[in-house]
Amino acid sequence: MQKLIEQQKSVIPACDVAELEKLEELATATADVPGIGALKVGLELVIPFGLKQVVQTVRKHSQMPIIYDHQKGGTDIPVPSASRGNTRGREFHPLRPGFYLSRW
Repeated sequence: MQKLIEQQKSVIPACDVAELEKLEELATATADVPGIGALKVGLELVIPFGLKQVVQTVRKHSQMPIIYDHQKGGTDIPVPSASRGNTRGREFHPLRPGFYLSRW
């Protein structure tokens, strides 16, 4: 079976940004850096823009694997972290105000 990341040891930058322009900057800056095994994206990008647009943004500059990590969207507490407090100028609630997604 082919491995997702070919290197035995690598760094996977977390692209925890809220704008596609910042993702594009990260993809460009890391595209040819030895030791970068993949890029990680999360719900800050995928919820407002969609997975397809996020992948297309990275693919303009890099063919490295993309790991989508949505798990931090379900935290132990009902209040999203400060980094998720505002997405594209709108208040962000994983589901709706008064509800939250739990990992458990």
